[in-house]
Amino acid sequence: HSASSGSTPIEAIPRTTSTSLTCSPSTVVIGQQSSCTTTVTDTSAGQAIPPSGSVGLLSAGPGLLSPTSCALASDYSNAASCSVTFTFSEPGQASINSTYNGDVTHSGSFDTTSIIGTLKIPTTTTIKCSSPVVIGQPTDCIATVNDNSGATATAPTGTVTFTTNSSFPQLSCALAAGAGATPNCSVQFTPSAKGIVTVSGNYGGDMIHTGSSGSGNFASTVRVTTTEITCLSPVIVGQTNSCTITVSDKSPSAATVPTGNVTFTGSGGIGSFSSDICMLVGDTDAASSCSVSFAPTSKGTATITGNYAGDAAHASSSGSWSITVNIPATPPSSTSPQHTSPTSWEQSLPSLLSALGGLVGGNVFAAGITIVAVVSLYLGRKKLSSETAEKNQ
Repeated sequence: HSASSGSTPIEAIPRTTSTSLTCSPSTVVIGQQSSCTTTVTDTSAGQAIPPSGSVGLLSAGPGLLSPTSCALASDYSNAASCSVTFTFSEPGQASINSTYNGDVTHSGSFDTTSIIGTLKIPTTTTIKCSSPVVIGQPTDCIATVNDNSGATATAPTGTVTFTTNSSFPQLSCALAAGAGATPNCSVQFTPSAKGIVTVSGNYGGDMIHTGSSGSGNFASTVRVTTTEITCLSPVIVGQTNSCTITVSDKSPSAATVPTGNVTFTGSGGIGSFSSDICMLVGDTDAASSCSVSFAPTSKGTATITGNYAGDAAHASSSGSWSITVNIPATPPSSTSPQHTSPTSWEQSLPSLLSALGGLVGGNVFAAGITIVAVVSLYLGRKKLSSETAEKNQ
C-alpha cells in the first residue's frame, strides 16, 4: 500500500464552575455590616484547577455594597473565594448578586442571596421548668434568650420578667452569658397546691436586640405519705389492745404535717374496735398520729388495716399490723394431785410429846412407853392420810 495521512479537529471547552454567595449575619442592625462571601468551585471531571480572576457584585435594597468586585484567592485545590460587605441604611431587605465571568480555563457562573436590615436584631425566648415537683418543693424555671441573626450573633443582655397564671409573685432575673449567643437566667417557684402552672417569661430587649417572650409550665403533685400501725401482740381474749397509727410525710424539701382522719378495718372476725375512725394529731413537723382500741373476743389472728385518705397537700396511704389472740390459761382442776398439808393434829405432835414428858416427870420407863404409843398413833394416821389422797387421784 502507498502512504497516506488524515486529520480531525479537537475542541477544548472551558471547565465548568459553580458560584455560592452567603452573607452573615443574614439579619443585621442598621449601621452594622454583613459580610458577603463568594466561593467559585471547579466542577469538571479530571484534575481540578482553582478558578482565578474576579467576581462582580450588584445589590438591590436600602444600603451600600463595598466594594462591588473582588479578586478570587485560592483556598482549596478546586475553589477560590473573596468577600465584600453590605451596610443597611434603613430597615428593609436587600438582594445581593455575585457573578463570576470565568477565566481562560473556566466558564462563568453566578448566585444570589438576600439579607434583612432591622433597627434591632430579633430574639427568641424559651422557658423551661423542672417538672413534676411536689407541693412545697421549688421548681427551677430557666429563661434562654437567643439572638436570631445567625453565625455572627451577639449575646442579648438585660433582664427577663416571669409571671404565672397562679398566685405567685412576679419575679425577674438578669441574663448571664451562656453558650455563644444564648444567655440564660433562672428563678424558683414553690407551689402550695396541686395543679399545673403556666410560667411566662418576657425579655425586654437591649440596645441592639428586640424583646421577645415565651412560656413553659410545671406540674405540682401532692406529697407522698406512709402509714404505719403498731399494736401489742400477742394478747389474750378479753385483753383490750391499743393500736397507734402514724402517718409521715416522705417527700423531699420542707415536710408538712399530714392532717385528716384514718379509718380502720379488721380481718379475722375475732374482735372489735373502740372506733372505726380517728383524727390525726401532729407529733413532729413531718408526722401525725392517733390511736384506737381493739378488744379481741376469740382466739386467732386479726389483721388491722389503717387507711389514710390524704388531705389537700398529702397523698393517701395505708398500713397494716397482725395481732395474735390466745385464750387465757386454764386454772388447775380440784381433782388434780395436790400436796397434802399437815393436819392440825400432826402439827401439834411436838407440843403433845413435850406435855407428856412433863406429866411422867422423872420416871424414865413410863415416859418411854408413853412416847412409843404416841408415835405409833401418829404414823398410823399419816398412812391413812396418804391412802386417802391416792384414792382421790
